[in-house]
Amino acid sequence: MFGTSDKPLSVMLLTVLLTLGVFFRLSHLDHKVYWHDEAQTSLHISGYRLPVARQPAEAGPVPIGTLDKFQHLNPQGTVFDVVQTLYAANPHQPPLYFVLAHFWARWCGDSVAAVRALSAVLSILTIPVIWWLARELFPCHTTPWFAVALAAVSPLHVLYAQEARTYSLWMLAIVVSSATLLYALRHQTSAAWSAYAVSLAFGLNTHLLFVLVAVGHAIYVFAARQDSSTATQHRAFMRATLAGTLAFLPWLAMLALRWHVAAAKMDWAMEPPADHGWWRQVVLNLSLIGIDAHTRTETPLLWLSGGMLVLITAALHSVIRETPRRTWTFILCLGTPTLLALGAPDLLIGGRRLATARYLIPCLLAIQLALADVLARKTSGPAGSARAGWRALTVLLLIVASASCASSWVARTWWHLNLGRDNLEVAQILQQAPRPLVASELYGSLLSLEHVASPDIAVLLLPWGTLDRVPPGFSDVFVLQPSVPLRDALEHRHWRLEPIGETSLWRLTSFEPDAH
Repeated sequence: MFGTSDKPLSVMLLTVLLTLGVFFRLSHLDHKVYWHDEAQTSLHISGYRLPVARQPAEAGPVPIGTLDKFQHLNPQGTVFDVVQTLYAANPHQPPLYFVLAHFWARWCGDSVAAVRALSAVLSILTIPVIWWLARELFPCHTTPWFAVALAAVSPLHVLYAQEARTYSLWMLAIVVSSATLLYALRHQTSAAWSAYAVSLAFGLNTHLLFVLVAVGHAIYVFAARQDSSTATQHRAFMRATLAGTLAFLPWLAMLALRWHVAAAKMDWAMEPPADHGWWRQVVLNLSLIGIDAHTRTETPLLWLSGGMLVLITAALHSVIRETPRRTWTFILCLGTPTLLALGAPDLLIGGRRLATARYLIPCLLAIQLALADVLARKTSGPAGSARAGWRALTVLLLIVASASCASSWVARTWWHLNLGRDNLEVAQILQQAPRPLVASELYGSLLSLEHVASPDIAVLLLPWGTLDRVPPGFSDVFVLQPSVPLRDALEHRHWRLEPIGETSLWRLTSFEPDAH
């Protein structure tokens, strides 16, 4: 296929895939609901300090339209306000993406589409870097083009390309640092090792789980076959790693001071998956490089996910058996630390770390590289039924991946938009009430709802786990995404919450004013 005797067809197919990939990333950017975490992104990059932003909703019921200003840039806000707000609210998230998004919003606008466009552009930039990484890694000269084709229409890449979160930048950091490491090991120049140090600082200041990528790089370097230049390589690698880590120390020190806040923010990862079994979620996550069946229950799509897992297993087996040791070792070192660090706690003490697709990105990128190499080699082999079968399988995989992207592209909401996924339905319910009040403990959820709800709907931000009083004068009182402590507190006060359908909205149906 790509790079073979079918060159005209290959160029045409690759052009179509790249065009589709860019189209899926850059269009419909404001179509899907702006969920809780994305609304938090807009708040963090706005330049408003957290106490100022929360004060109106905490003081008493206010029209939800009052919160709109905190989803846009503060003319007096600075990048220092961005860092301070992030430190106060989400210290487990390194600042690079948010600082970059702040300046992007200054230059390109702060609408939903504009903020999401940053992730889309970063995702597009990742595609040529994947070509470079595959070129450094694999002896087969057609593998980079297959890697580009898979990345262009992979649901994994496209979903996070349209989300105003850090994951597109994290993907870019992973592939840049990996390609730079392999280049430095091959060329052994000071400039190359300096570039790796910069890429390491880039990754560490993008996402905390990049630490596992850095661990994989270290394992790869020290597990490499010994030769006369090994000691020199090790020293250069350690110097570059030290330099890159030093650039992360300021935020690491800030994280240590706010570790209790960061730990509380991650409590949800210790709970089992709510909708489906853990193993099913893991299989769906691993198949996300080629098919997105998370929201589907149809048997054919689930069978395709299972078939994708079989193909992944075969690809990893083929890479280990048929490529040089340096190649398959790097693939394993890139993905295994993340797989073990997330999977072991899930299996031993429970949780949903490995069942959370975005945390699996390093592992999924490693699998995608292995799959690209196998498809490149098998479709370029001697003419015969085997090559024809692999070519048909490749075309089917690209069609299924493109169809998955098209399916999510037309949707107003999708499975990866967690808190706030049902905002459109919630807004319709609220619109039917004469004078509703919406209370919530989650400020990000109120900010998210603000993007689709009528601006005159009253909202109230609650302290964690409390509802001291219900303000009078409202026809209906709702609680959005109540926590278990809040529900327990209401029951203790003889108040009753009833869920409304399958939404995250609960109705306060009865209460006793004398009870408090």
